[in-house]
Amino acid sequence: MLINQMSNRKNNVSENKGNITLVIILIVAIVVAAIVIVWSLKGSGRIKQEQLPAPVSVPVDEQVKNLQKMSTSDDIGAIEADLNSTNLDNLDSEISEIDNSSGDL
Repeated sequence: MLINQMSNRKNNVSENKGNITLVIILIVAIVVAAIVIVWSLKGSGRIKQEQLPAPVSVPVDEQVKNLQKMSTSDDIGAIEADLNSTNLDNLDSEISEIDNSSGDL
C-alpha cells in the first residue's frame, strides 16, 4: 500500500512539472507572436510616430522687447533706471478690449 502511494505521488509531481512547462511554453509563444505582430505593423507603416505640429509664429510685442532690455543688476541705480525707462502709461489700454470681448460670454 505504501509503495502504491509513493508511485502515485511521483506521477502527480511529474504531471505538475509537465503542466508548468506547457504553461511557460505558451506564454513565451504569445510574447513572441505579439512582438512579431507589432514589428510587422510598424514596418508596414500602420503604426506611425506622432509628428510634431509646425511651430506657430507669435508676433513680437514691443513691451516684451523693452522688458528684455532691462538690466540684470540688482543695484538701486540700475533698478531705478529700469523703472524710469518702463512705459506704464498704456498699461491698461487693452482692458476695455478684454471687457468688450468677455461681455459676450
